[in-house]
Amino acid sequence: MSVPQVIHRVEKSGVGVIELTNPPHQFMTTRMVAQLDELTERWERDDAVRAIVITGRHPDTFITHFSVDELAKMNAAAAQVPEAAKAALGGVLGGFERGQHLLEHLPALRKSVEAGLRKTPLRSLLGLFQIHRVFTRLERMDKGVVAAINGTAMGGGCELALACDYRLMAQGDHRIGLIEVLAGIIPGAGGTQRLARTVGHARAIEMLLDGWLLSADEAARIGLVTYAVDAGRLMDEAMALAERLASRPLGAVGHAKRAVRVGATLPIDDGLAFEKLCFTHAGMSADAAVAGAYYLEQFRGGNRARDIFDKLRAGQGPKFGSGGVPALLTPPDRPPAP
Repeated sequence: MSVPQVIHRVEKSGVGVIELTNPPHQFMTTRMVAQLDELTERWERDDAVRAIVITGRHPDTFITHFSVDELAKMNAAAAQVPEAAKAALGGVLGGFERGQHLLEHLPALRKSVEAGLRKTPLRSLLGLFQIHRVFTRLERMDKGVVAAINGTAMGGGCELALACDYRLMAQGDHRIGLIEVLAGIIPGAGGTQRLARTVGHARAIEMLLDGWLLSADEAARIGLVTYAVDAGRLMDEAMALAERLASRPLGAVGHAKRAVRVGATLPIDDGLAFEKLCFTHAGMSADAAVAGAYYLEQFRGGNRARDIFDKLRAGQGPKFGSGGVPALLTPPDRPPAP
């Protein structure tokens, strides 16, 4: 049985808490990613988990960076593949990449395909697919995800934080950033794309090429983290935020996240069309009916609109369910095919 590097629990409030642990250096590993994959896939389907907080279990360290030892072994394994075989295997992996969306909806088939690829010389690259799967799942699942960055978050740790909806970082003598170029590589778990979409393309290029490492306050000033927080209050602040998010209609949360993130990659007309699709799905949910009935009852009872929404924001309104849509509809996670 593998040593747990992902410790988790679910609070009564519906907040799932994930603590990452890998002493003594707190490196991210393929084992940690695999455990995150299994847990987040399970929690994604569990309506009892309504929001998630991810933090580091070690003082002053969220994730140092991805294990250099594992990266070296991956690179060494890939380098041993004969040139004649690389094109064929690259084609297989390219097809696997193009079929990822379909395979995500067919987990048994996906696991069978992955088992086959593990028998090839490029098996080490499967970890790259898995980390992308985990981070994309966090971005698009029907739950708010909060990174409580309790210390250093470089490389893969920064990339994990970028995949979360909120990033709260403890103030102190620790840093966050993407340092891969300094080591002769580039971020490989979505860091280049998410950083550019978070702080802007020009600032992202500057940060990547110069290997910037920022304090919590510096990161907050450029929008890399959402809030810089007193270290002693970090988990209290993160849990309070997650508890508010847990009170939201899950379907609306997921549709809003996907509309923003997927829409940002599209031309404006396509983005607007995708928003309409997400709006239609959210509007057909049971939660939308519950929220609408609550609002009308409160408004007709003499409450001001802004006061009603203040109550909803604080979680003082109705209790919402799964936010499901009619069975014949599949919640969108990408634009419809042209």
